[in-house]
Parts: sequence; structure tokens; C-alpha cells
Amino acid sequence: MSDPETPPPSEDVQNAAQNLPGVILEAEEQEGANRNKERHPGRERPYGCQLCGRSFLSSSNLTCHLRTHTGEKPFQCLTCGKCFSQRDNLKRHAKIHRGEKPFCCPTCEKSFYQKGQLTAHLRTHSSNRPFRCAVCERGFCDSHDLSTHMRTHTGEKPFECLTCGKRFSQRGNLTIHLRTHTGEKPFECLTCGKSFCQRGNLTAHLSTHSSARPHACDVCGKGFSEHYDLSTHMRTHTGEKPFQCLTCEKSFNNKFNLIAHMRTHTGERPFQCGTCGKSFCQRGNLNVHMRTHTGENLYVLLHIFYVRMD
Repeated sequence: MSDPETPPPSEDVQNAAQNLPGVILEAEEQEGANRNKERHPGRERPYGCQLCGRSFLSSSNLTCHLRTHTGEKPFQCLTCGKCFSQRDNLKRHAKIHRGEKPFCCPTCEKSFYQKGQLTAHLRTHSSNRPFRCAVCERGFCDSHDLSTHMRTHTGEKPFECLTCGKRFSQRGNLTIHLRTHTGEKPFECLTCGKSFCQRGNLTAHLSTHSSARPHACDVCGKGFSEHYDLSTHMRTHTGEKPFQCLTCEKSFNNKFNLIAHMRTHTGERPFQCGTCGKSFCQRGNLNVHMRTHTGENLYVLLHIFYVRMD
């Protein structure tokens, strides 16, 4: 399966991670890390993990972190009995039983379980992207994001694993890779408590819990969790393709498919495997590839991948 020829995942798949309970988004984690740096600039982190080397400001933070290695889950939901490694994850899980989606987008009224999910979603409405890539003209909100993006064109991989020597273009991908050495599984499903070492594996797993789809298509009967997703889906019936490539004038029914298509012109491959370093132009191709490291049945995964795109 050649990467450019594989159909890009639909917007339904792109939005699935935001709609499903339990996704702890990278944007939320990064913002939290930045806030901690601003709050504690240059502070000593005397509590070190002997398994992976990470350091923490307090012994309680180290204790919480160690559970990602040991698998200990001391916090139990009194409603369903599911157990979690962190108290905050149990609190987020409880919202599932209450049906809460308290974070609402003021632009399109889409609702989310977590603030981080809303924060990431709001960027899809932002048009202020003053930092432009000189190669593919893609815009970014800040210079740091542009610098990171440029490595997809230059092939630069400045982050090296000191254990096996593999190199990565982004620090986050190196962090993911290190878990293959330490056994750390920090991404926990808030529905059933199962843990994963990579966010993509958690995202794929979460789809097994999604069943509430109150917005049904009048043409084919397919259900959606949000009215926004239904509106996007309707274009597959009407033939509307409002998003046009300025290079070859090919049109698409949603902006995510246009973005994925643009990479066939620029050669950009922004989705990198944290285990082996291989890069892909589409997230769906990376998700399928990642299962080759976990031992999951590839035929079944490809079937699930294309069924989701129908």
C-alpha cells in the first residue's frame, strides 16, 4: 500500500478522538507543561524515576508517574467498578456516567468532555496564522510550530535515543519511542481503564466504546455523534466539494482531505512512528502502521480503517 495512494481518513475519523471520552490531548499536555515551566522556572526536580529517568518537583508527582510503569490503579469508580491510575482520570470518567459535555465551542456549538479537546478544536476555526512555510506555504500560529514543521521538509532529526541510537524529528516522538524501552503506558482509557504506550493506540481503542450517534443521515441512515459531523457527511450525497487545491484544482468535500492531498505536492510527512521513526503523509497510515509493532491483525485493522471511511 503506497502512502500517497491510500485514501485519507474522513473528517469523521479526524473528529473521533475529540468526541470520544478519555482522550488526553497533546495540546492540553503541552500547555500544562508550558504553564509548569512558567510557574517554576529553573526549579530543581529532585525526585527522579529510576526506570525512565524523568524528574519531578514533588514525591507525590513521582508516585503518580510510577503507576504508569507498575500498572497500579488505586482509584475505583463506584458506579461501574472500573479502576484508574490517577484521581483526575477517575473524575473525568465519572462524567461519562453523568453524560456531561461541559465545554462548548462558541463558533459551531460542538461540545467536548475535556477543556483540552475544546482548545484543540478551536484552532480549526482560527484564521490568524502569520508564520508561513516557504516550501509549502502552510500557515502556523507561532514560530515554534513553523520550526518544527520545517523538519518534515529538511529531514532533520535532532533528537536521539541514548539507548538504541534511533533519531527523531520531534522531541515528542522521542518521548513516545523511549516507552518501548521503559514499558511506560501513560495513556489510559477513561471508559474501561486499559492503558497504552502510544496515544494513537488509545485513540483507536476508544472507538470501541463509541455508540451514541443521535444525528442520523436521512439518505443512508448513518448516525453521527455531532450535528457538525452529519453536515460534513451530507456532502458525500450532494457531491459538494467546497475545498479546492490551488496547485492542481482538485476539489474535496472536507478540509482535512484537502490538507492530506496537499502533502502529495509538498512531500511533507508529518506523522512519525515513535517506535521505528518511519514517517507518513497521513495520520491514518501511521495508525495502521503502528499496529505492526503491537502484533494486532493487520487484515482486521485495514478492514476497520476503510469501514470508518465509508
